[in-house]
Amino acid sequence: MQNLAALSALSFVVASTAHGQLFSEPFDDSAADVTIIQQPDSVATFVNYANMTVGTTNFNIPEAPRQIPGSASTRGLLLQSNLSVGIASASNVLAGATPIAFSGDYTLSFDVYMSVAIPIPSGSTEQMLWGVGVDGNDTVEARNTRAAGAAGTWGWLANENGYGTEDAAIFEDGTELADLGDTQLGESDPFNAAFTNNIGGPNNVPVNSWVRTDIVVSGGNVSVLYNGVEFFSEMSSSTDGFAMLGYEDPFSSVSSSPDFQWGLFDNFVVTPTPSTLAPAMLVSIGLLRRRRTQ
Repeated sequence: MQNLAALSALSFVVASTAHGQLFSEPFDDSAADVTIIQQPDSVATFVNYANMTVGTTNFNIPEAPRQIPGSASTRGLLLQSNLSVGIASASNVLAGATPIAFSGDYTLSFDVYMSVAIPIPSGSTEQMLWGVGVDGNDTVEARNTRAAGAAGTWGWLANENGYGTEDAAIFEDGTELADLGDTQLGESDPFNAAFTNNIGGPNNVPVNSWVRTDIVVSGGNVSVLYNGVEFFSEMSSSTDGFAMLGYEDPFSSVSSSPDFQWGLFDNFVVTPTPSTLAPAMLVSIGLLRRRRTQ
């Protein structure tokens, strides 16, 4: 797990510089090269998150951890769901204003910040979404409706571990491959390894901090890493198609602190998969070692 995490982190740098990117979007402004699919009562806003106002509340969020070179600082995409109507709602964001189909081995990466009021209010459980090989249809909710018919390999990470058993999940088409939650953890606890915030539950949660997300497609396997920690590694044959990020509230309850309920996204990148870069990386590491010993 640690080797894969290190490989993923290193591949992001190597692919961005030496091998080029398949897709790159910093969300600097509304001209972003993406397709946004939304349900009613969901909002997508391009923001300067160093000084942004949501409702009547001001937020000052630090720069995301993997700023795309040459992009504007502290610019990102703010997604909100189920603001007032009281129905589950979601937004999906596909790579490309004309969605781009990716195939073979590739890695989807982005940074996400999920906000929650502290202490945790009623109606607070929401989640960010990711997907590879999706078909871009209008079935955008993950927990409620995507499993009924949407293609691809996809999943979610809940903001404050409110589910207990499915705080992180991975699906292939309509079949759940694996999930993790507070009440399931045994010897291995990726939540405490990946995240540092604790809000009184048994495990750390991703709320109110940046989370580096990497979905690594390699040789028919999909690995899901949050902050370099592997949560899932599952075989899937549904990875050719569009790359996606998103946000949803899967419940009908409206948060009692709606200003604090949102997901902020930055640095949406698709690169060649780490496995295709491994030989080049090994050569580079070898050269560095030789230089240090000379």
